[in-house]
Amino acid sequence: MNWPAVILVAGAWALLVNQLRPDWTHNTQYTFGWFVPVLALELFRRRWLDRPAPNPPANSRATLLVLALLAPLFLLTRLMQEANADWGVVNWALAAQVCAFTLALLGRAGGAGWVKHFALPVLFIFTAVPWPREAEHQFVEQLMRSVAGITVELLAIIGIPAVQSGNLIEIGAGVVGVDEACSGVRSLQSTLMVSVFLGELYRFGWLMRAGFLAAGLGLAFTLNVARSFTLAWIAARHGLKALEKFHDPAGFTILVACFFTLWIFGAWLEKRQKAAHVADADISTSETPDALRPEQPRLVAALPRALLIGTAGWIIFSLLAVEAWYRSRESKLIATTSWDVKWPRAHTLFEDVKLEESTRAQIAADEGGAGRWQEADGSRWTMFFFRWQPGPVHTRALARAHRPDYCLPASGRKLTADLGVRTIRADGLDLPFRALVFDDGGRPLHVFFCLWEDRVASTSPSLLSGFTPSSARLKAVWEGQRRALGQQTLEFVVSGHGEIAETEATLRRGIEEMIVARTKQ
Repeated sequence: MNWPAVILVAGAWALLVNQLRPDWTHNTQYTFGWFVPVLALELFRRRWLDRPAPNPPANSRATLLVLALLAPLFLLTRLMQEANADWGVVNWALAAQVCAFTLALLGRAGGAGWVKHFALPVLFIFTAVPWPREAEHQFVEQLMRSVAGITVELLAIIGIPAVQSGNLIEIGAGVVGVDEACSGVRSLQSTLMVSVFLGELYRFGWLMRAGFLAAGLGLAFTLNVARSFTLAWIAARHGLKALEKFHDPAGFTILVACFFTLWIFGAWLEKRQKAAHVADADISTSETPDALRPEQPRLVAALPRALLIGTAGWIIFSLLAVEAWYRSRESKLIATTSWDVKWPRAHTLFEDVKLEESTRAQIAADEGGAGRWQEADGSRWTMFFFRWQPGPVHTRALARAHRPDYCLPASGRKLTADLGVRTIRADGLDLPFRALVFDDGGRPLHVFFCLWEDRVASTSPSLLSGFTPSSARLKAVWEGQRRALGQQTLEFVVSGHGEIAETEATLRRGIEEMIVARTKQ
């Protein structure tokens, strides 16, 4: 075994796992990701046992070309990652680079045959790389609506009146939400991973793998419709309080049912495949006992030492260069600005809004809450404020995950206008609010949303209320803004005003009394 090569590859994969770790730890949709590296190692081990005879290229030109292309990309990715670790593009870029690096070394050691032979175990990690946020949001929203729609039809069949409103199901007992867990996103993504794993484990043909994957996804969707229907039926018969007892066990049951059903189905397909192979007298090499396998040439002589030393040197240089860049910029970051909120509790019609524990757990903010009141002109205001203290990278992702254009359509509202950023001054600060208009059953719903990231006192926030442009991400790199900055969001949802200009004028008059700026040294 060429241990220097193994250590080098293991180090590259450790960087990737560390990058994906926050999502695997804090995003319930990707908690299965921790199993993926272990399963990938097992798939690689099995492939290693029946690897083809190595046929390395006569020279290392192709490998050097790949590494030469990857070298600047890795440095750029690391530079972007430090300031934008919540950016999905960084995850996919780093995963692609690590996989390309691994396959390049395998190709240098064993030729094109090895690249093809080991490709799937290496690329298996992509089943646990979080999707780009926008694409995931579109998929999740459509999936939740589909589950809610089918559930409403099934409830009607058994005589329970129900109405779909976006991702909500209105029944006599109240409103049942088809949230992300109920929609099956978690089970669909984990089922995708399990289907790919079992297809490789049993060495199905590519056509059979595609069918097996489609069957797995169909199974996950069907079981989630069954779960949503069951929870809605329980709510209709026993009240919304009963859902607390069955919500989480139902989700766990689906995951277990999907896994074991696919396992049994896969084992049955493998048995049929083996029977067909025996009938054709074409037994796979993978079925040969380990003791009878021919001795395979080792990897030791395949990789030039200079190649390994040069690659390791560049990785170390990249890590040190990025660290030096941010340390040099951080010396200029002396003070940052944030602000506190004074709730308008002096208003005679103000009342606190109690958020469900599940909602608070999902937001995972360090402080904040919600309140509502009615103005003299009859307009009804709901205010949300949350703050995440400086800390791990997942705090930035949490702050950006709860945007009105994500959350309100889930409750049946339709986004009709995005009017861009309105800068509103309060206590010496320029707060960037995104102005949005939604259709709420034929009535306009006006929303002003501000996401603030603690910044240098002399620098205006470059993040436009959570709708982060690429220029803002590049600016964060240039300023040396790492991921440990505090985050806070302020949102106003207003109904009863005919024009959003009226709402904005009211907000500008009243916000000065709500905002208290503070400076941190």
